[in-house]
Amino acid sequence: MLNYQTKKFNNALIFIAFSICTVLSVIPSFTLTGHFFIQNIATVIIVFAIFLSANLLKVKPQTIAAAVCVSISFWIGFAVVKQIVNHFIFNDTSFTWRYMFFYDKIMTLYMLWISIAFFYTVKIFTYQNDELYIADYKSFIKIMSKIFVILYIITFLYCFILCRTPVEEALPVNLTPFNAFTSTFLSKTINYEALIYFFGNIVIFLPLGTIISRVTKNIPVLIFTPIIFSCSIEVLQYFTHMGYADIDDVILNTLGFYLGILLNFVFNKISEKFNF
Repeated sequence: MLNYQTKKFNNALIFIAFSICTVLSVIPSFTLTGHFFIQNIATVIIVFAIFLSANLLKVKPQTIAAAVCVSISFWIGFAVVKQIVNHFIFNDTSFTWRYMFFYDKIMTLYMLWISIAFFYTVKIFTYQNDELYIADYKSFIKIMSKIFVILYIITFLYCFILCRTPVEEALPVNLTPFNAFTSTFLSKTINYEALIYFFGNIVIFLPLGTIISRVTKNIPVLIFTPIIFSCSIEVLQYFTHMGYADIDDVILNTLGFYLGILLNFVFNKISEKFNF
């Protein structure tokens, strides 16, 4: 058994490790185009190393959950506060994306979150008969889920409201479906920004699908919620001159929402099968 001081030291060590990991996730600027996938792979590798270290040091999953939540919450909170200060106090909109690291850095931060949740979920398959670890895992998921919902709502509002700057005239509306797919994947050269927007529009609605499908099983609600919600955002962007209304955004948002429902369904089936 580890004594109290050793446990305290090990916990502090893991907190520091995750803090460094989140710093490494957000330091590269948007000018480093093309490094997104390398950065995400590096993030997963670092998280895996911390995960192994935490297991060797016998750090409980609840401590890991707290470390991840605090580290990511700091950066998202910093981005939101800095953006509000820039917009509403200094009226400075010249560096709109500086403090949220553009969409790619948002994805990298949440990749850290997804990675550690994935590693602990895989681990539980080898601890199916360990009631103590299952209890720790449930507590881990409970902490991660609650904080994730809060940060997701903040991130959603940030991406669609806070970080956007109105223009004088409404941008033209794109009603040609699948234009985003052809321009992103069928062009001679892959545009990094277009790639981030394409996957970003899917990923941003994926958690929403998971959350709503946990709240209700009503089929019409699950079918029409993403369509109505996404269309409302596009209409709002058009009339407030704070974005580009695009039918492809609705299609990709809806796809992300449905993938979220599928993810929740798979997770529930696994939970039922292995009783955790």
